[in-house]
Amino acid sequence: KLPVITEKFCIKMNSPKSDDNQTEGSASGDKIRIKFIFANRDGITVEIECSLSDSVDMVKNLLIAEWPTEIDEVPPKADRIRLICMGKGILGPDQATIEQCDLPVFLTHPTPVNVS
Repeated sequence: KLPVITEKFCIKMNSPKSDDNQTEGSASGDKIRIKFIFANRDGITVEIECSLSDSVDMVKNLLIAEWPTEIDEVPPKADRIRLICMGKGILGPDQATIEQCDLPVFLTHPTPVNVS
């Protein structure tokens, strides 16, 4: 059984936001920090900050711009990248916004997203 994430540590995108819940950390207004974790590549991560209104395709292109050369000298094309967050399945479609994908926004750390 997976642990339940409470509202104290996580703001769901469809919940009303309260200034009382905003602290230094991952969430800042309509921004989200994402930590990309690469399958079978221990210790290699990329962190970005983007807007909740950015599309999945825009986020993929931000990741491509920061692609670790330890994985590949030439990053894959955006349509070959799959982003998976906390068992929610693949984020998408590419035109969907991060908010529409219902990604959790953590106040204490970046939102982990697996890259495959």
